[in-house]
Amino acid sequence: MLSLRPAQSDDIPLIAALHAQSWRASYRGILPDAYLDERAEDDRLAVWRARFASEKPLWVRIACWEDEPVGFVCLLPDEAPELGIYLDNLHVRGDQQGRGIGRRRWVAPRRCRRRSPAASESPRWMARRTSSGLCACPGPSSPRPANRRI
Repeated sequence: MLSLRPAQSDDIPLIAALHAQSWRASYRGILPDAYLDERAEDDRLAVWRARFASEKPLWVRIACWEDEPVGFVCLLPDEAPELGIYLDNLHVRGDQQGRGIGRRRWVAPRRCRRRSPAASESPRWMARRTSSGLCACPGPSSPRPANRRI
């Protein structure tokens, strides 16, 4: 059975490991192999430590399948408040995909978005592959016409 729980600072190593594992599976051929294999986990660990130490609001939930962590979701409510709440991360372990975990984790953030007056019913930004890497581009409900590099 799937459950969601709020992430705590003790979960930072778990979140970083899940994040790096997802990147290795999804971004191979987009990001350099040396980075994915040798530095991604340490880099993600530093990012998540900084995020949890920041004063900025952070909404992170760990998805557990029968009490085993299998993914996480992260919202950044103040990233672009004029556009609503920013969905920054949605990662599910590769061996757990196909169970509807990502879809289920999207329901909880939508509940959170309803509390924001600028929130919409669909993501404002989405990632897409380009010849030079990844960029965030406007989603179906975004009023912004330009892409932004990530």
